Amino acid sequence: RRRTSSWGPWVPPWVAVGTSVWSTISSQSTDEDTGDVLDLEKLTELFTVQDRKKAVKPKAAKKKEGPRSVLSGQRCQNIGIVLSFLKLKTEHLRTAILHMDHKVLNFEALEAVATIIPTDDEVTLVACSKEDRDLVAEPLPAADMYVDQIGSIPRLSHRIECWTFRNDFPNLVDSIKSQQRALRKVEESLVKSKNFQDLLGLILTLGNILNSGNSHGGASGFTIENLPNLETVKSADGSTSLLDYVVMTVDAKQSKLLAFAEELKELTEPHMKSVSMKVIQENVTILKNGMKKVKVQVEAAKRNAAKNDPEDKFEGVMTMFQQIAEPKLQEILDEQASLETLQSEMIDWFGEDKNGFDETVFFGYIGSFIRSFENAHKNLKAKQAKQAKAKAKREKEAKQQAEAQKKAGETVKDDLAAVASSTEELEKKLAEERNAMEKEAKRAADKRAREEAQKEKEEQEARKKREEEEMRKTQEAMKKKEDELQRKEAELQRRAKELEELEEEKKILEEMERQMEQKKIEEEKKKKERQKETGMRYTSSGDLIDG
Repeated sequence: RRRTSSWGPWVPPWVAVGTSVWSTISSQSTDEDTGDVLDLEKLTELFTVQDRKKAVKPKAAKKKEGPRSVLSGQRCQNIGIVLSFLKLKTEHLRTAILHMDHKVLNFEALEAVATIIPTDDEVTLVACSKEDRDLVAEPLPAADMYVDQIGSIPRLSHRIECWTFRNDFPNLVDSIKSQQRALRKVEESLVKSKNFQDLLGLILTLGNILNSGNSHGGASGFTIENLPNLETVKSADGSTSLLDYVVMTVDAKQSKLLAFAEELKELTEPHMKSVSMKVIQENVTILKNGMKKVKVQVEAAKRNAAKNDPEDKFEGVMTMFQQIAEPKLQEILDEQASLETLQSEMIDWFGEDKNGFDETVFFGYIGSFIRSFENAHKNLKAKQAKQAKAKAKREKEAKQQAEAQKKAGETVKDDLAAVASSTEELEKKLAEERNAMEKEAKRAADKRAREEAQKEKEEQEARKKREEEEMRKTQEAMKKKEDELQRKEAELQRRAKELEELEEEKKILEEMERQMEQKKIEEEKKKKERQKETGMRYTSSGDLIDG
């Protein structure tokens, strides 16, 4: 076994092999040139070490180490972690990638592989190292073996991207279709709702009446963003809003318009907060770009079919995927075009500005109006029920009082007939009856006064309770906003800290690069000085170059 050279059979990772002096030397050297220049027999005689001598040295057995990788330590560690996670040998992993075996490489495993795809520089570096190791029968380290075998798969990074896109395609299609359906349902309901249209007409009429005589009067329409403002327009005494008046008018004279809220109920569903044309368009773009990439890679695989590994199933698998996916993509594109046309018609229908139109904001105005309208109508019905109950109670009391008075009159008449002979006794009894009737009337009046006072007290307590509840909700909302602000502030501080750490790491890396450059300059300077002194040429490692 020959001794190895002092600099080792590898090229430093920072050297670009393709543009370095080593690529020039390798391309110009041949085995025939080597035999002409070197005395290989003499070389073998001088530098061959007998195995038996090494066997008796205890240090050789104690200091046994694995082959050194040409990759960085961090890169080797990352590759090792992923391979340990996958629990696959490199050759089995290569087969799974070529076969596009989703049973071996599921979603999570594929994402892990995507983080350690060999770069072109790493593949070149390991290939050069492999040639040197073959000369001395030295095996490749595990990480280098991974780069050597996996890096030989053609268009590997594009392959993984296409595979990942194929895995994500069904969920992405389902998500887009779900959002398209929701958006279409809402926009169609807004355009088709006759009750909502008539309600807007009523509001426009009321607004023009209130604005008569000023520059805002005589309007032919209004923007939807003004709907929530109905709550802010108050009556002279501040007890009734314009929205309350609209609700009272609709309830009393146009009750059929109350059905508009049910017709637009889809708009107020929680899932509509995450539905927007912008998000749908972005996801559609992802689908289109993904399919374009798949098409390009399938065509590339077909062009290089003669060079492909016999086990490579990329072309067949992805061609089948294209056949399934392209009709679904076209279906989504057709629906998207139809949906964009529908939205344009909806914008024109409501007289909104297409420039900068945001349907989420537009829907938000209408949703807020629907909730406010329903709350106002609920309060109106509660008030009407309370008033009806009080009226029924008053009518019952009046009826009871009339019956009591009638009964008292009949009793007096009988008494007068019975004691007709005694005028004095009759007058006495009449006086007693009058007093009794007055007391009864007074008691009834006192009772009504107490009941009305109790009713007023209950109404005041109810108003106070509502005000306290509103105050509590306001305080809770403020507390939530404060908590959110604190959370965002903490997040900003955390990100600022991460930024500082990144800046510090950048400075360290820049300093290391500067030191390496300085060291390189110094070594070059020393080499030139030695050449001047001796008239000889040296390699970058200081070895003499013959001739």
